[in-house]
Amino acid sequence: MSGEPLVDDAKFEEALQRVLDREKHDLSAIVGGMNIASGTDLPLVSPVDSTIIFGTLQEPEKGTATYAAEAAARAFESWSKTSQEERSRILRFVVNAMGTRRYDLAAEVVLSTGFTRREAMLEVDRFVEILRQAADDAASIKGKPKGVWGIIAL
Repeated sequence: MSGEPLVDDAKFEEALQRVLDREKHDLSAIVGGMNIASGTDLPLVSPVDSTIIFGTLQEPEKGTATYAAEAAARAFESWSKTSQEERSRILRFVVNAMGTRRYDLAAEVVLSTGFTRREAMLEVDRFVEILRQAADDAASIKGKPKGVWGIIAL
């Protein structure tokens, strides 16, 4: 990214077209490796243009958060045995993948939030930097995993 202007308009336009042309998806929650569908669709509509529909999400049913916490607790035992080096490697893989898709991700941010191109690129680049720092930290953190944590945002 160094030496590159924050937003290359030609690259952004190509990415925007790829995002607009992408097949729409109906997404259920994936919890414990299983698709959890409620039967109640929530359309994902762009605030920029209501004719842009990304697909649908399933509204979670009562008990989904509890089930997710239980599934995370079951997965904790094996994940907690994953070495710091492997965790760092996994995060670096994600960071590198996001870095190569930064224009596509920024186009998705523009369409889903109404941010300007510049704001979206800054948002994506900042998130990639946070993940890069997490990958660096994962290789050097002392201590052991604590268990399942949950955050619910409305």
